[in-house]
Amino acid sequence: MKKEFKPKCLQTEKSLAVTATGYVVPCCWVDNEQGWTDKLLSKFYDKSLHLDNNKNIEDIVNSETWYDFFSTLINKPKNAPNSCKKFCSTQLNKSITRKVKDD
Repeated sequence: MKKEFKPKCLQTEKSLAVTATGYVVPCCWVDNEQGWTDKLLSKFYDKSLHLDNNKNIEDIVNSETWYDFFSTLINKPKNAPNSCKKFCSTQLNKSITRKVKDD
C-alpha cells in the first residue's frame, strides 16, 4: 500500500518545536540525527538561526531557510526530507495531538 505524503505542518496547526540546543524547527520530528544531516533540514541548525542570535522567533521563521523548506514541501514534495516523508506519509484522519482526559 502506497502512503500519501501529507505534510502536517501545512495541513494543521502543528506547533513549531524548539530544540534543547536553542534552534527553532518546523516540528519535533525533524530534530533527530537524520534531520541534522539532511541537506534541507540541517539549514535550520545554522548559527544565524539560533535563538540567541535573533530578536524573536518571527525573525527566524521568516528567514530564507524557512521559505525554502516550505517551498519544497509545496512545490517539490518528492524532494522533501526523508524525516518529513517518514512522519507525514499517512492519511490525516485523526488529530496529531493527544487529547487530555478530564478527571
